[in-house]
Amino acid sequence: AAAQPLFAKDSIEALDAQSLDWVGFDVASSGDWTVAGSWRDDDAGEGTGSAHVLYTPGTGSSAYVTKLVLEDAAAGDLAGMSVAIGDGVALVAAPGRTVTRGDGSTIRGTVAVFEDVAGAWVQTAELDDPSRSEGDLFGSSMAVSDHGVLVGAPRDDASFEDGGAVYVYQRGPSGWVRAQKLVPGDSGVRDDF
Repeated sequence: AAAQPLFAKDSIEALDAQSLDWVGFDVASSGDWTVAGSWRDDDAGEGTGSAHVLYTPGTGSSAYVTKLVLEDAAAGDLAGMSVAIGDGVALVAAPGRTVTRGDGSTIRGTVAVFEDVAGAWVQTAELDDPSRSEGDLFGSSMAVSDHGVLVGAPRDDASFEDGGAVYVYQRGPSGWVRAQKLVPGDSGVRDDF
């Protein structure tokens, strides 16, 4: 049988979208849920960024649910440049955000975890890892699975310069913790895994 063309079923707009917010720069969906990144949103200053959650039940029409904004959002966070959703979890990468670690050091880039808690999407964590360094592009790709979340860092230097890595996080009793760092056994310089 010949392939059937696909047509847009709905057109949903972010309620407060402004010109050049770039809503939909990155989009992900899982089941009835969709998240759309808007990294140029400027609610808390230029380049704050955000993401928007939509719900499409089965064959019904899409509905706008909420806007995801990082706690303490600031200019330059660039939140929503990469997004992922699944199993009641939405991930919003903020590559421009400055993160201060427990040892006092700082690094740029984080992944915010939002969870559906009794029908409200709330930020429950920001993911980081002490083994990553500046320029790893942590969060440039992400996925949610039954077992946790995966965060890509294609410029990670764990094995080779810009060889790349994937961080696996799981929800534990005290929050989200890194369970594993995946690096291919045959990686090489600039593989960008």
